[in-house]
Amino acid sequence: MSTTTIREKRHYSVISLSATAIDFGLLLLLTYAGFGTVKSNYVSSSIGFICSFSFNKRFIFRQTTRRVQSELLLYLVFTLIGIWALQPIIIHLVEPMLRELPIANWQVVTAAKLIASLVTFGWNYIFYTRVVFRRVGITNSESAL
Repeated sequence: MSTTTIREKRHYSVISLSATAIDFGLLLLLTYAGFGTVKSNYVSSSIGFICSFSFNKRFIFRQTTRRVQSELLLYLVFTLIGIWALQPIIIHLVEPMLRELPIANWQVVTAAKLIASLVTFGWNYIFYTRVVFRRVGITNSESAL
């Protein structure tokens, strides 16, 4: 694995964790305000999505103006599948199990979101490197996990 790939993955992790922190904070705030977990997740993950695209495009994958419209469309498709399809399914599946534990509601919400986020973290990285921000001249094996 090249130094560039290691650095890219490290920076991707920092940016993704930052966007996820924004997402988590809004999710907890909205659920505390009385909104349902899944509905709150749609709002919070959308805001996190906007932050993530901007930072990934500019700072991680070093894209400036090349293919902006097609990159945004691909980013939108793969990210929304992750945050609006995979995450709600995972949250819906694990939240009832977590509610059986003797923990507070905010801990249930946080744990469910964390589990869902870990799945989408991997999903996003795979599709960002292989499809969305694919560099010309780099093979899939070079951009693999």
